[in-house]
This record gives sequence, structure tokens and C-alpha cells, in this order.
Amino acid sequence: MLLLAIEFYLGPGLQNLIPALAILIVPAFCRVARANTLSWAKRDFVLAARAIGAGNPRIICCHILPNVMWPLAAYALLLVGAMIVAEGALSFLGLGVPAPTPSWGGMIAAGKEVLDEAPHVALLPATAMFITVLSFNLLGDRLRELTDIRNRQSAE
Repeated sequence: MLLLAIEFYLGPGLQNLIPALAILIVPAFCRVARANTLSWAKRDFVLAARAIGAGNPRIICCHILPNVMWPLAAYALLLVGAMIVAEGALSFLGLGVPAPTPSWGGMIAAGKEVLDEAPHVALLPATAMFITVLSFNLLGDRLRELTDIRNRQSAE
């Protein structure tokens, strides 16, 4: 709803869509980054690095960041799928990118007019969007499974 209100207020266009999507993504991404960082900062190897005199920049770059990077990458892949759907929905409603610029939501909206005569005009972009979002979600979920410490502990 917030994205819809922002786009309605600012008007359609790519220059308005990107900051509006960023306003929604950045807080969630920062929350996940902070939670993972706090989780890894409590580990024994960080305490050991502090004990031998490592400074905060070294601990962050060498110990915490490599462990936080993979869960953030998995979450980023899931967010890409969500942003594709959000952009498609806004373009379908006419609040996304303008008509000359190609967009799956715009293509689906253009195809709804001829849905009775030529359903492929709307179904092909919808199918491409579905497969793309599904691929990003499956890739992000698989990366999360590979990097989740709880899965590694239960396998041992």
C-alpha cells in the first residue's frame, strides 16, 4: 500500500519507481543484516579475536562479514522476486514505467484488452514473469538452505 501511495503521489516513471522500491527494501534488508551481525558477533571466535587484540574493523571484515554475506545474498534473491512482482503490479495499474518502456506488467495490461481473441498476448509475459520470480525464489531458498547453520548442525 505504501508503494502504491508513493507512486500515485510522485507519478509514473522509472525515476520515481526505483526510489519508491528502495524505500521498501532497505529497512527490511538492514533488519536482516543487523540480526545476522548480532548473531555472529556473539560467537566464540569473535571473542577470541577480541582477546588477541583485533580491532573492530578487522573483526567486522575478517570474521563477521564473510559469515553474514551469504544469508544476505539469499535474502537479496528473494527480494528481487518480490520487487519484480511489485513493479509488474504497478505497471499493470499504470503507475509503473510509461508505455514505450517494456515492462511485464505493462505487457499484461495491454494483453487484457484482447484476452478473448489472443490470450497469448497476456499469458506469455505473465508466464515469463512467473518463471523468473520462481527461479529467483528457488535460488534464494537453496542458497539459504546451504548457508543456514541450523541445517548444518542437524545434519551432524
